[in-house]
Amino acid sequence: ALPISALGGTTSALVARAISEKEAVVANDSARDPMLIFGAQGADTGIRSLAVLPLMVADEAVGVLVLY
Repeated sequence: ALPISALGGTTSALVARAISEKEAVVANDSARDPMLIFGAQGADTGIRSLAVLPLMVADEAVGVLVLY
């Protein structure tokens, strides 16, 4: 298993939240979302929103799917 701290990047806080809460996390305005460390840089590339979906097996989050 890959620890959340090893993920780095712009979505690690949202990934951690999706895994711990076992619920989807959505950032509708990535440039202004305080949970995104480099949200403004993502906006420069055209990313305006994202969704982090936990992958569940037997009520345990085993990974995530991130949609940009």
